[in-house]
Amino acid sequence: MPHTCLLRDTRSWASGLSSPGPSSAGSILSGMRDLEIGRLRRHQSRQSGAMAHLQMEVDRLRTVLEVEGIPLDFSEEDDGSSSDDAPPYSPPQAVAGPSQRRR
Repeated sequence: MPHTCLLRDTRSWASGLSSPGPSSAGSILSGMRDLEIGRLRRHQSRQSGAMAHLQMEVDRLRTVLEVEGIPLDFSEEDDGSSSDDAPPYSPPQAVAGPSQRRR
């Protein structure tokens, strides 16, 4: 869809170039600037829509977690370290020994 809008805008801008009368470099640059502004506005609109969709999904998931009784704690003093005395998780080590692979 964005390509369709850009193609339409470019065609309308190009048809203005072929119209009789003098075209200055300033008017050409102004037309190109207007096309870019339109493109940026469409992009911003799509981004706003995506952000709204993501925020709704965050709210939905937060509600699901609350219903399940899973607490959400986003306190600022949380630096990622564990507050209890349990040692950090370490994966089990592989047992050293002869290879079981046959050739």
